[in-house]
Amino acid sequence: MKNFKAINELDFIDIENEVKASIKSQCENDEVESAEEKWIKEIKLYDPCKCFYENFEDGSTQKYLLVSVSNFGRLDIERKIPDQFSKIVVDINKMEEYSTPEFFVVDYDSFFGTRLTSFIKYNSDFISCDERVFLEALIIKYRGFGYMPFFWSKEVIHRELGIKKDRASRIIKKFKELGILTTEVKKSLLDGRPQQITYFDLNSEKIIELLPKMFGDRDDDGFEQELKQYLNYTKKPTAPSKVLL
Repeated sequence: MKNFKAINELDFIDIENEVKASIKSQCENDEVESAEEKWIKEIKLYDPCKCFYENFEDGSTQKYLLVSVSNFGRLDIERKIPDQFSKIVVDINKMEEYSTPEFFVVDYDSFFGTRLTSFIKYNSDFISCDERVFLEALIIKYRGFGYMPFFWSKEVIHRELGIKKDRASRIIKKFKELGILTTEVKKSLLDGRPQQITYFDLNSEKIIELLPKMFGDRDDDGFEQELKQYLNYTKKPTAPSKVLL
């Protein structure tokens, strides 16, 4: 224990320096903690063991499900989410029906209009950028209209895809020559005025047949099988060959 009767001027200088050092150290720690706190946001977790309404009885408007992603493709409820731009595609009603969710479909880069990893696999020598966009839009609309012929005006094509009328006409001509598309112009009346409406119909079998040319040496990543399912594709049986006796 220090003998305060024997404290001299040098002792006061040492004590003052120690106090200053302590204050400086504390301030630096506070600055570090303050900088870290700027990046910390508290979130409330959705408890899958509770029902939907019980989770929001506390007045919250938004809660989070945390999932982990394993290297073999499994997603489980855990302590981390894939990233802040991902969306988990899940029907909340089905999750309620089947209790604790054990599987999620995670949609990465969900706000972009292009799946780049798939888009770059096309063979550019066979199908150009705007032709890829037009083809995929045709396929999506074909499915949306129940695999039946559907109408799509040049004005709407330009508004939806940004492809001008002349260019759209050339793409349509190419697809018709390839055999993947047929068109039919039907006349109708709109506000008492005659109109010509173009109906589009796709040949699923020809699309599947042309996949090797569209993609070249694309690896077997399940794309062809998924596209067949998307197109509700069933190959037409070939007529039996006649045998001469």
